[in-house]
Amino acid sequence: MIQNGKLSAGHARALVGARNPEELAAVIVSRGLSVRQTEKLVQQATEGKLKPKKKRGFLQKDVDILALEQKITTQLGLKVVIDGDGPAGTLTISYKTLDQLDDVIKRLARAPVK
Repeated sequence: MIQNGKLSAGHARALVGARNPEELAAVIVSRGLSVRQTEKLVQQATEGKLKPKKKRGFLQKDVDILALEQKITTQLGLKVVIDGDGPAGTLTISYKTLDQLDDVIKRLARAPVK
């Protein structure tokens, strides 16, 4: 992930010594966490404060879903989060300006319906 630019050296340093660095790295990339947020995440995971929730655990997100979040985030240039349990769920697209929202709406309106 460092080689393809998804994680910085600072992110990697924070992950050194974590029990599950690959899983945490996927969470970091999908959520666009800063190095400071990464350090806090690793600390919580190490101290056992990150306990999985019953249905949608923080660290239980499927790797394929994380990859899809990253792909859509890259395509739109906006943070995308997919939450779901089974076949149903939610897709959240975060925007900071109305221009970004207008762009997403235009893209969705042009998308072919299958």
